[in-house]
Parts: sequence; structure tokens; C-alpha cells
Amino acid sequence: MAGTSLRKAEIYVKKQGVVYLIGIVLIMLALFSCDDHDCPNCPEPKEPDYELLYSYVGQYPDTYVLTYSSKSGEILDSALYQGNPFDNVVFSHDGEYACYTSNYDLELGASETWVTHWATRDTIAYRSGIGALAAYLSTDDQYLLLTGGNIVAILSFPDLATLYLDSVSSGAGAFHPSRKIAYVSLERARDSIYVIDFSQETPPIRSFPLHNADGTKLLSQGPFMCTNTSLVLNAAIPKVVTYLQFYDTNDFGLRNELVARNYVGLGRHPDSTRVFLSYLTFIGNFPVSGGIDLYNIETNTLQPWIAEGKLDSGTGEPFVPSQIEVLPDGSSMFVLSGGNGFWLGPILQLNTATKEVMKRFDNTDGFSRLIRLNPKNVAE
Repeated sequence: MAGTSLRKAEIYVKKQGVVYLIGIVLIMLALFSCDDHDCPNCPEPKEPDYELLYSYVGQYPDTYVLTYSSKSGEILDSALYQGNPFDNVVFSHDGEYACYTSNYDLELGASETWVTHWATRDTIAYRSGIGALAAYLSTDDQYLLLTGGNIVAILSFPDLATLYLDSVSSGAGAFHPSRKIAYVSLERARDSIYVIDFSQETPPIRSFPLHNADGTKLLSQGPFMCTNTSLVLNAAIPKVVTYLQFYDTNDFGLRNELVARNYVGLGRHPDSTRVFLSYLTFIGNFPVSGGIDLYNIETNTLQPWIAEGKLDSGTGEPFVPSQIEVLPDGSSMFVLSGGNGFWLGPILQLNTATKEVMKRFDNTDGFSRLIRLNPKNVAE
């Protein structure tokens, strides 16, 4: 009888243990599944905070480089240079590195490119004699493409070892997102796109002509972007019509074209569906207005997002959008109004859902040069 009682006691204890364990699991599930409204013990989610680099020229030749907080709008860092410190900047996709390039440094007497660790500002790689007006990083942050000026270069990243180098006047460029292929337009041959396959030790170069659906020759202009299946670019019969065109990345055939505008800025939403394209309207050589169009990759549609003259920037000056930087969480974008050497317009932070101006960043005199957004959320 004693053995039977012990056995029953053992079974009872085990059952109680299981009940206790189930209770703990249910409590944990409740804690992790609660939302902000019914869980007072859950930590408040932190608002994302990204760092925006902004460069402008004040009283010539003073050039300022500021770093803003996207969350507070405060200046986190500032530097003053006598002359042009760089022509372009690109951040690695993890936000760890910043790559600067200069087409020509007057004091140095040469072009240059260098890479810094963003948090410490320590220089980890430097190349004198190789620099450009534009820089592009591959999606895996392994390769750097330099174009603009008298150069086309492909370098390994972040050490900047040379993989391909040619002294030729070039325009825009782009990397294929999953293959070792770069696309480049040449200033003296804008009726074609040049394709560099740098998967081989001696990269072969091909080209394909630009044309509309009727076969009429076109000239490339503005920025590129590339998906796995399509190279997307602006091409035009100058002063007649401009297209947004889609060329197959395998056979380079023209797959689609939409009547469009001459775009100067491009910002891709992190949903991989929406692409924001900025354009300017000129009187003579001076931009007086502009807007932003929206291309939807899934529906293959192009439509006005902010029509020309339809944004109130807060002070009555015209909205002249040049560069676009979309936040990695997709909630908003920074747009440089003016810029590109025209005047010191404001930087506007726009809500991507409502198009409302959330913040504006102003300075006093000179002209804007560029904005770049580090994709790392420093609030985490």
C-alpha cells in the first residue's frame, strides 16, 4: 500500500509540474503577443533614427559638410573645408562604411577615392589618381563602380583594389543586382549602353543601342537603375520626347517604354515596388520648378506623385527637387530642393504616405551640393 501511495504522489507532482510549465509558457506568449495598448510592461518601440549627410557651399570657397539626425533634425557633426572636399559619397548597405570620391582635387592635383569607417571616421582605404563624379556600390557591398569625368572604374570594396579601369568620358552607371555586370553610358556615345562583365579576369565589353519602339535612335540621360530582369533608364530624342525605358538584361531587347520626363533624381522605396523620380523645369539653363513622379514596378505604371507647383515647401519658394533619399523604413524621404549647384534650397523631409512636409532643413547662403542617407538605424 505504501508503494501505491508513493506512486500516486509521484504522478501528482509530475502533473503539477506540467501545469506549472504550461502556465509559464502561456504567460510568456501573452507577453510577447501583446500590443502597445494592452501591455504596460512591454518596452516602448524606439523611433528609428538615421544620419543624413549634407554638403553645401557657403561664401566661396567655403564648403560645409553637416550630419543631421533624421529623428530630431539636429546637427550631429559639422566640418568646414576650403574648397571641394569630394564630388560624391555612397554608403555601404549596412551603414558601416562611407566611400568618398573626387573627380579632381585642386590642391592634390589629381582625382582620389577613399573609404572611411563611418562611426569613427577612420580612413581604411585610399586611392590617389582614381576618382569620379558618381559612385555606385553593388548590392553585396563587394564592388564599387565609378563614373562621371574621364573615367570608368570598377574597384573591390572596401579595399579599393582595381578590377577594371579605363580613361574615357562617362555618364551614369549601374550594377546588376546579382551578377558581376556593370552598365555605363559614355558621353561621346550616348546612343548606346556599354556592358562590362567583370566576372572574368579580362572583362569583355559589349554594347547595345538605344531606340524607341519605332526603331528611332535615342540618347541616354539621367540616372539608371537595374533589376534582375531589366535595365531601366531615361532615353530621349532631345527636345522632342523623353522615355522611361526597360531593356532586358539578358538579350538587351527593348521590353517596354513609357513617355516620361528627364529625371534627375531617383529614390527606391524599400517595398521594392515604388520608385520615386524627380524632374526639373528650366527657363534657359536655370531650374524654376519641378515635381516627383512615381513608377510602380508591379503595375508598370508611371504617374505624378507631386505635380509641378503643387507642394507648399513652407516659405513660398518653388519646389525644385533634385536628389531623393528614402528612409530604410519607408516612412519618409529627404528631398534636396535646389541643389546641383543652383542655389541653397531647403532639404525637405516628406511623409511617403501623405506627402506632407515633416521637417525642413535650412541654411543661409550659397548653394547645395548633395545629400546622402546612411541606412543604419542608430536608435537600435
